[in-house]
Amino acid sequence: MQLLFQATTSLLQQLQQAKTNQRNVQKVDRRNSEFSDELANSRAELLADPSKITDFIAISPVQKDGEVAGYRLNPGKDAALFKQAGFQPSDLAKSINGFDLTDMGQALEVMAQLPELTEMSVMVEREGQLVEIMFSLPE
Repeated sequence: MQLLFQATTSLLQQLQQAKTNQRNVQKVDRRNSEFSDELANSRAELLADPSKITDFIAISPVQKDGEVAGYRLNPGKDAALFKQAGFQPSDLAKSINGFDLTDMGQALEVMAQLPELTEMSVMVEREGQLVEIMFSLPE
């Protein structure tokens, strides 16, 4: 009985912490903006040749204690789109559309969905603060 009480208390504390963390998330909303128009052109280019992603963004995995902690994002050769999206150099991507990028299964699942997505929410860690960056992906 004591063990069940401790587990329940721990779960409630974790839920409360998650709610508190969610309130502390800064939001950057680029949906329905001029950025969407620019992204439409780049999206067609990327779908035709996915290797062009490196023109816009450099992505490298970050490990902590032998586990993936996220993916470091930096601008590629064409930094304008990276900045317009709301990203900053050295942002650490933690999730996309709620899929945890530190879990390989979830990361692969969201990557497979990318060509069909029309909106994207990327949670990044920036200077110790969580930032949610949202933008539309025009078809």
